[in-house]
Amino acid sequence: MKKLIFTIAFFTACVTAKAQINKDTVGLNLPVKNGEVIYTDVVEVDGKTKDELYRNAQQWFINYFDGAAKFTQDVDKNDAYVCGRGVLKFTSGLRLDANVLWGNDVTIKIECKDNKYRYTFYLMVIKDITDNAEYAIEQISGAVLGTQKWPWSKNAAKNVLIQNDEKLKSAISFLKNDMEKTTTDF
Repeated sequence: MKKLIFTIAFFTACVTAKAQINKDTVGLNLPVKNGEVIYTDVVEVDGKTKDELYRNAQQWFINYFDGAAKFTQDVDKNDAYVCGRGVLKFTSGLRLDANVLWGNDVTIKIECKDNKYRYTFYLMVIKDITDNAEYAIEQISGAVLGTQKWPWSKNAAKNVLIQNDEKLKSAISFLKNDMEKTTTDF
């Protein structure tokens, strides 16, 4: 009898924990911190000085955002960080017959130290490029949860979040690759 009660209690705890994870991340494993969607990580890069990583971070902005020197808002060579905004474009379906071109207007901060750097993608505003409508990413995830309103269906909101997640992961992959380059590789 004790085993049965323990098994039921354990199963209930697992289901409750799973429900909490899905609620916090909209079931998509989005990195939610304090209610905000933030992609961040510290990456080790052996043999790279903070100055080399700083130069690589600046170069990544220019390369990835097609001459994005105009988008870079803040750089500090002494503290070795680069912070700027860029637009990540992706398409996502709203209905069976309609794909929309979206842009994630995202703030990106790259902080460098010897042998490591931290990237942070945050303050995301998702724009419908066709009609210039703007939505905070938290509003779209809230639409999936049923806590926020937006003009499209929950399924459309989920599709936008999935495509945006793929685009962000692609940008992070390019960043990691570029941060390991030597200055002669650019």
